[in-house]
Amino acid sequence: MSKKIILVLVSFLGLFLELSLIRWVPAHVYSVAFFSNVILIASFLGLGLGLGLLLSEKRWELFISNRWIKGRGRFKEKTRIISSKDNKVVVETKEVIFELKSIESAHTVISKFMNIVFPEPGKYQVEVLLNGEILRYYPIIVAQEKKR
Repeated sequence: MSKKIILVLVSFLGLFLELSLIRWVPAHVYSVAFFSNVILIASFLGLGLGLGLLLSEKRWELFISNRWIKGRGRFKEKTRIISSKDNKVVVETKEVIFELKSIESAHTVISKFMNIVFPEPGKYQVEVLLNGEILRYYPIIVAQEKKR
């Protein structure tokens, strides 16, 4: 069974159980009837625990840093990752506009990519565009992590 189906089933069962408890417990446990929100508060605590489990999973981040020097003027930078196999863009940043006021000025652009989904292991290309033209490119190799 896929993870999405399991997630939907678990979510449905959790909500069903919560609604059942909200109706059933106050009718049979009289001390809880005075505190009508106890079950609701407990369900929110359960949601918080589920979110904590989700955040404990491994998440991959990729940082690409570009330092711009020896120029003058207003520039637009964009970084993208392209599949070498079919030249499709996997992910790209928004355009970053910056200005170098003098030849001694410097500017650093750090691009953070989170939760990138690479279609398959293999060779990918990082392209750095300045004012819409490819200024620099270099390969990165994506390998599949060994399961433990």
